[in-house]
Amino acid sequence: PGGCRRGRDRYHLPLYDQLDQQAERKQEKDHIFPDRGRGLQRRQYILTHVSKLYFNFLTNLCIKGVRTDMKIGFLGMGVMGLPMAKNLLKKSGCEILGYDVMEKQREGFIAAGGTVAEPEEIYQTCDVIMQILPTHAIIRDSVEKAVKFGKPGRIIVDLSSTAPDIIQELYKLAKDAGMYLLDSPISGGNPMAIAGTLAIMTGGDKEAFEEVKPLLECMGTPVYVGGPAS
Repeated sequence: PGGCRRGRDRYHLPLYDQLDQQAERKQEKDHIFPDRGRGLQRRQYILTHVSKLYFNFLTNLCIKGVRTDMKIGFLGMGVMGLPMAKNLLKKSGCEILGYDVMEKQREGFIAAGGTVAEPEEIYQTCDVIMQILPTHAIIRDSVEKAVKFGKPGRIIVDLSSTAPDIIQELYKLAKDAGMYLLDSPISGGNPMAIAGTLAIMTGGDKEAFEEVKPLLECMGTPVYVGGPAS
């Protein structure tokens, strides 16, 4: 048929003539659809942009296994606590409320993008409360308030170096209220706190540890060592 013959003849043309014909056809298309190239570029840009947004959305839903719908409280942002809170803020994707008695430390947390709140708000609203506090009296008072104002299911993570007998006592207090207390002393100095490479040895209920393990991994390497005050 004629159509087939013309198709065959076209490829018998010299190479330069074939290129000229291709260029002419492209010019005709560009004349009829002047925005064709730009339209394709726009569609490609939109698809790429949407893909990135969707990827970020999925990433933020579960960063390192963290439930990003949790609200985290962090009490005590001193030499160790502030870099730990910053790493938690940067890596977890969760809302973090922090507090320290020193204004300079609170300002450092705000500068890192954190939200400073009064302890009462933290005790009343946070799902997980982390604390690294200097004395047994302050540690005890903080856990007692976290239990008093909290709801069943709350997890309290004590990152301080607390005596085993006090941990046992506070663990029972939390347990009786339907809450969890994890004893999680840390090992490593300020440089490791900044780098997020602390050793975190945790005792308490295993299911509570598994729940907050991704959060602890934002600050270092958590290891479950057994029951309370292990």
